[in-house]
Amino acid sequence: MNSSARYPPPRCHPGTRESVTKAIFEWMRNLSRKWNVLWVFGLAGVGKTAVAQTVAETAKGEQMLGAAFFISRPRGQNDPGAFFISIAYQLSSRDEKYRRHVEEQVMADPGLLKKDMETQFQKLIVEPLSHSNNEQKLLIIIDGLDECQGTDAQRSIINLITSSAQHLPIIWMICSRPEYQIKSAFNADHVNKLCWRKEITVDDSETRRDIETFLWARFKGIAEKYGIRDWPAAEDLEKLINAASGYFVYAETVSRYVEDPCVDDPETQLEGVIQFIDSPAQSSTLNPFHYLDQLYMEILKDVQPQQRAHALQLIGISALYPSLPALQLANLLGLRRNRFEAALRRLYSVVEVTSDKPCQNPLRIIHASFIDFLTDPKRSGQFALNLDQLHADFAKACFGVISQTALRYAKNLVWKPEPNETPAFTVADHILTYCAKSAWEACYKHGDALDADLLKIVVQYRYSFLCFLRDKIPGETFHKWSEWLVRQIRLHNLENIVQPAEWDDDCLRDTFGSRIPDGVENNDVYAFTLGAPSKRVMVIIIDSSHVYFCEI
Repeated sequence: MNSSARYPPPRCHPGTRESVTKAIFEWMRNLSRKWNVLWVFGLAGVGKTAVAQTVAETAKGEQMLGAAFFISRPRGQNDPGAFFISIAYQLSSRDEKYRRHVEEQVMADPGLLKKDMETQFQKLIVEPLSHSNNEQKLLIIIDGLDECQGTDAQRSIINLITSSAQHLPIIWMICSRPEYQIKSAFNADHVNKLCWRKEITVDDSETRRDIETFLWARFKGIAEKYGIRDWPAAEDLEKLINAASGYFVYAETVSRYVEDPCVDDPETQLEGVIQFIDSPAQSSTLNPFHYLDQLYMEILKDVQPQQRAHALQLIGISALYPSLPALQLANLLGLRRNRFEAALRRLYSVVEVTSDKPCQNPLRIIHASFIDFLTDPKRSGQFALNLDQLHADFAKACFGVISQTALRYAKNLVWKPEPNETPAFTVADHILTYCAKSAWEACYKHGDALDADLLKIVVQYRYSFLCFLRDKIPGETFHKWSEWLVRQIRLHNLENIVQPAEWDDDCLRDTFGSRIPDGVENNDVYAFTLGAPSKRVMVIIIDSSHVYFCEI
């Protein structure tokens, strides 16, 4: 708890997180408590460690703290083999009888400190505590369980603790992100009934007030230190509060940047942050979110390399295109359920996935700063989204969908809905509609970068299919795409599948006349044939916004 490696330790700022800490203190002091294990969970950056530190300091002051272990991957303090050894060491400093029993165990088996966790837990925690004289239950705090090395070790720690929680003179407070393996362990029937859960929420009214309290206090201190008056402006502080969206890590990162002693100019630093918030891509300011970026780096390092490409693709599409329910997005990209869930399994702290209703709920990026990070290669480095490739791959996937009928596509779904969910045909039709709207935008967002596979698909596509999709295709988007296609044909010397047609042609008027609104002039109409022979369609675009198709 007082390790020099953690100095100064994060703790709750006075006047913040009061409802969370109050509830925890009531549980801690309640001799008639129902649960001896508390799981405090929340997304990355919401302040779990600060809550754990505050509770630890209060418990220590009330002679209730048995041990506190703050796991940290960046500091290298995440070895599961050292976990129960550290807790035993801290408990030994409080209880003479406990210490003697631990010493006897180690003397009897010198190799105990190198044995598996189950053996260490039994010999260093359970058996010595069974002989303890403590009348009052001591609190043991474990913070950052999700950073402990190995998901199996994380599950084992939860199972070991809960298996003996009702029989020992201790209570446990475990803090972590809601990662998949940890949620699964706590949701198991034999564990669930033994635990109380407390979520540290994001961006509710109380959290917003806490962020405001924190920032006002920090900036007041900075202003006094530098002799600045009437600073910061209320509107600037409001922008910071809105940008933080309930994330203390964001507020803390910003305040540290503004107060940077190496720069010694908080007013200019704050101006840079506001400029970064208003126009991140145009800002010339050095990155004010270095510490936040480091957090995101650590999170992404947890994703297995073979899963990372799918994870970044799913996140990028969810952020840059209209949202789509998880099941539909997975099918669009050809990902079976197990591959979809595996790709996102280590990202629950930055991406919200509601697995119980995949037919209804889309992926949600928890904080906009995560996308800002991913789309800026200077910040995200190896994890940066390759936007050209992302748009090209998304376009190819959309063309693959709109090459099929809804009935055929329903049969080809790789992740089929459950019998009590939305029918497969309805799911397929929704995806087909989505792709008919999005394929064209993805192409022109890809720009002029050469992607031979995408251009081959575009040139060889059977455009007569568009006659069945005409009510689903937005005219303005399709018009932009047609201009993009003409440019690609010229730039990359492709087969010219776009041939102009004259609106005055009697054939065109006979074919489309009944569909065209009255009063349309010749110069309002853009007519052309699209596609290779036998795959061709006549296209009429009016006022760059209405599009009509007819097979020829």
